[in-house]
Amino acid sequence: MTVLDWLLDSDPALRWQVERDLAGAPPEVWQATRARVATEGFGARLLSLQDPDGQWAGGAFFPADFASRDEKTGQPWTATT
Repeated sequence: MTVLDWLLDSDPALRWQVERDLAGAPPEVWQATRARVATEGFGARLLSLQDPDGQWAGGAFFPADFASRDEKTGQPWTATT
């Protein structure tokens, strides 16, 4: 198995870029793979963690429970803007 084969045998979030940038696949191939990112693998997992309103952890800049956190821990980064 070559490195290219190994990279192509991966999650759609990586595979479409390998198809486009390394394998020289035609646009219809890598675009079809890229279309799968939101529904399969890493991309689907990440999107499943997003709140229904599009934010993360209940806030645009701070998690919803930030006010109740210990001030010593510092500001968490939860930006979605």
